Order: sequence, then structure tokens, then C-alpha cells
Amino acid sequence: SVIQGYVNGQVLLAAVASLLIVPMLFILNISYPVALMVIVFICGLIPMVGHTIGAIIVTTVALFHSIPAAIIILSYYILYQQIENYVVQPRIQANSTDMSPLLVFVAVLLGANFGGLLGALVAIPVMGCFRILVLDYLERRNILTSEAVANAESKNQY
Repeated sequence: SVIQGYVNGQVLLAAVASLLIVPMLFILNISYPVALMVIVFICGLIPMVGHTIGAIIVTTVALFHSIPAAIIILSYYILYQQIENYVVQPRIQANSTDMSPLLVFVAVLLGANFGGLLGALVAIPVMGCFRILVLDYLERRNILTSEAVANAESKNQY
């Protein structure tokens, strides 16, 4: 369920990114806004680098329209990426994987630090699986402790 939650979170992030770019494309009168929205969505499904790839494609298309439009789109994406990376993504991935936003953020930082791009890509699912193992261990420990206490109490009663 952790991996399914992670994938659902990526789909949600891709949908948000693709829907938020459409008004900018219409305002700037950029050609093929719906096609660009689909491209941004598909690129957004690629963890960590997908949104950047989508931004490069949209900015390139905007550059063929006009240089000021490309600068506006690029500025928009820089601002959007900062908000997404530090606010939106940790919250969405935290909710979809039942982990705190801080744990998601730390997982991605540690994954990127130890494994580079590949580490960052698999950090959230790995942390989610690790979290499940730790919680299962603690739950079993509490159950064993409760049984041990119950056995000790029953021996004291006789």
C-alpha cells in the first residue's frame, strides 16, 4: 500500500502541475495549451526530474512564441518548483504514504545524498516500507509485553 500511495501521490502532483500551467498558457496566448498540459502531466509522472523536463518543454515552446513569454513561463516554473518541492510534495506524499511531511522530506534528502538521483527516486517507498517494518516490530513487542504482563499477573493471583 505504501508503493500504491506513492504512485497515487505522483499522479496527484502531475495533475496539479498540469492544471496550474494551463491558465498561464492561455493568458500568454501560447499555442497548443492542452497538448502542453498533457505533456506536463506525463512528464510529472517521472519522479524528481519530470517537472523540470516539462518546464523545459513548455519554456521552449513559449520561446518560439516570444522571449518575454518564455521568461514569464520560466519564472512561473521556478516559483512553482520551489513551492511544490518544499510545501506541496511533502504534504501529498505524506498523506498518500501515511508518513509525516518531515519524514518524507528527510527521506528524499537522505536518498539523494546516499544514492544520488536513483536514491531520491526510491527514497519515499523505501522509507514507507521501513516505517511499516518498525511499526510492526513495535506492535509485536507491545503484544508480547502485554502477554508477558498478563502471564505474570495470573501467576501472582494463584
